[in-house]
Amino acid sequence: MTKLSPEKKLYFIPHHAVVKPDSLTTKLRVVFDASAKTSSGRSLNQCMHIGARQQSDLFEILIRWRRHKCIQGRHREMYRQIKLDTEDQRYHTILWREQPATPIKEYQLTTATFGTAAAPFMATRTLRQIADDAKTEYPLAEHLIKNDFYVDDFISGSNSLENAIKEKDEVIKALQSGGMTLRKWTSNDQAFLRTIPDEQTEKVLQLIGTDDTKALGIRWNPRTDHFGFEVQWASDKRVTSKRELLSEASKLYDPLGWLAPIMIKAKLIMQQTYTKEIGWDDPLPESIVEQWSQFKSELPSVTKLRIPRWIQLNNETMESALVGFCDASEKGYSAVVYTRIKNNEAVTVTMVASKTRVAPIKSKLTIPQLELCGAVLLSNLMIRTKKALNLAEFQHSHGRIQ
Repeated sequence: MTKLSPEKKLYFIPHHAVVKPDSLTTKLRVVFDASAKTSSGRSLNQCMHIGARQQSDLFEILIRWRRHKCIQGRHREMYRQIKLDTEDQRYHTILWREQPATPIKEYQLTTATFGTAAAPFMATRTLRQIADDAKTEYPLAEHLIKNDFYVDDFISGSNSLENAIKEKDEVIKALQSGGMTLRKWTSNDQAFLRTIPDEQTEKVLQLIGTDDTKALGIRWNPRTDHFGFEVQWASDKRVTSKRELLSEASKLYDPLGWLAPIMIKAKLIMQQTYTKEIGWDDPLPESIVEQWSQFKSELPSVTKLRIPRWIQLNNETMESALVGFCDASEKGYSAVVYTRIKNNEAVTVTMVASKTRVAPIKSKLTIPQLELCGAVLLSNLMIRTKKALNLAEFQHSHGRIQ
């Protein structure tokens, strides 16, 4: 940031600190609120375009990651490497002082700012530009940068150590040409990690007795190469309103629907608050409170679940198929997709993703209608999964759970 001259100030962005004592790299983060309205009633974010999506969605990246043996990395201070146009910097003004006793001064931020509506587009569009600029010298990196990044997380891999190292080196060099640095490297292959300096690996893996890290918000153990779950709820805290209920229900992160049989219960409890027309801050009926307390008391058992990340697909795969099931009841309907991989005589079946929907409240559907809804849900899920895996050779097997 640079010192601001009095005649240039146009918009002040409020900011505050968020402290995370358990973080190994960034214990204090500055959060900027560009949605704060001015005396005109408008905010900076309201005056910004958010830009078109530049990357694959989370669903596709996570599923594609399961195709091969993996590597993961993360940008170092990604937004801070992107320079704002000089004319735009004056819209990013903040108040700052080094110590509580020193006078407050005015500064303008000179780089992309987390909390502004356009920042994610600027960051991801910059990545695409780096890939385009480097494609002649680093052809492997172009594809990986465009397809295996989710904002600043690099989620990729290869079925051979040699190729993984080559891809990693190209991506690092291509990003360095644009001023970007990758750090927090993790892998399920120790030989791969030995090619990276210790200070650039995920520090949590360097702690004795600590194996888990996170990949796009999902708990992952690189040593066993399994996904897992954690519960961050206080089991003894009783919810008292629909707002608190929704807040707690949103804390269990499950982007691929692996916990669908469990989460459908949470959805059904939440649905009851709508059928009873309960306001967001109104007291919940005791029956709903008791149902939720029972649900929470049983939830810690999900921490025992382990889902293999790799679906055992490799270049020697002889047969591969996507297998889908769907079903419905008067309360809801669901769909699930598995991969069936046959290498020689060994067969591996792995859950890929699932979706659930509660039955609509206002328009009462018959069981046959809900069954058709489940079939449509499965069809769409199968199409998305096949696209994400990018396997034209996949056969399709459709079934129905009785």
